[in-house]
Amino acid sequence: MTGRWRVFTVVVLLCCVAATPALAINVDIIESQSFNTTHTMDQRWFGVSTNLGHNATIRPQTDLDNPTFLPVCDLLIISSGVISLTPQRKLTVLAAMAQGIPVYVQTENDPTLDPSGLWLDLVADQFATFAWGNSYTAPLSPMRITGTASSTPNTTQNIPGFNGGASGTGSQEIETILHHAAEEFGWYLRPQAGQIVMAATTTDQDWIINGGNIPLMENLVLNLISSNATHLQIRCWLPGPPVVIPAAGGSFSAQTQAYNTGPAAITFDAWTRVTLPNGNFTGPFVNFTNLTIASSTTSIVYTFNTFVPGFAPSGTYYLHTGVGTYGGYEFNIDAIEFTKQ
Repeated sequence: MTGRWRVFTVVVLLCCVAATPALAINVDIIESQSFNTTHTMDQRWFGVSTNLGHNATIRPQTDLDNPTFLPVCDLLIISSGVISLTPQRKLTVLAAMAQGIPVYVQTENDPTLDPSGLWLDLVADQFATFAWGNSYTAPLSPMRITGTASSTPNTTQNIPGFNGGASGTGSQEIETILHHAAEEFGWYLRPQAGQIVMAATTTDQDWIINGGNIPLMENLVLNLISSNATHLQIRCWLPGPPVVIPAAGGSFSAQTQAYNTGPAAITFDAWTRVTLPNGNFTGPFVNFTNLTIASSTTSIVYTFNTFVPGFAPSGTYYLHTGVGTYGGYEFNIDAIEFTKQ
């Protein structure tokens, strides 16, 4: 399989890495075990926060009814993706962000649950948009991590034990941090104009219960505290119906676009590669290096053509587009699915 790109301009920004706070901060964790005693996400977040040297408190859900703790809260974690949240409790979380408190809200594979609705409220409150997509109950592996969630301060690339989740897509104010196949399963809501904090979610709590990736949990805590996100979103899509390549081979066109929501230019690489039906990668088929682009700009839509030879094995493929440092740090990735007969 081969691909071809023309020279194009895209827009990407990597935030300057904010320094990790030197002093201990107060992490308030809304408990999860009253719903189900096996839902120990609150204990996991408590352990991660205290191991980082912070002051952690596990609070009953009723504390969201009369949030007298907010003036001394530096990070608020809603640790359960399945609990009920009254309108007042959702308002308390929105008030936390309005007061400069970053928020992690756990979501699950059912977008109708209250925490998933809370994520939509947080997004809308920042004048961004988000839509839930598909729901999965089977394990999703590999679940890939990108952006500062994958690199700052810990290097971590995959989540083991991601047992299903809900996919979704957001506007350019939202950074994708978890990817599986051609869909997204975790996000940062980046700080917007006039805001100093951000929010985050991942759509499966089992990986936290199972202790599947402590480095990622530490990255989430430290990046939320520091408002340290990657101001890049890249999108790749098919301009027509799903692609099915005949057994004899064929070609198709795809489109890509990137967004920069930050104040500075950056130098980066851009590439494409393919996940084969057996799960292995091949490529890159395109690898431009040292592209420098301006700030606060949306790229042109770029169309590229891909040829699939007849000897390629039958099955499902994923064509990935990526920006960052090829073979190293990935700002962001996106993918489209196609089938070879």
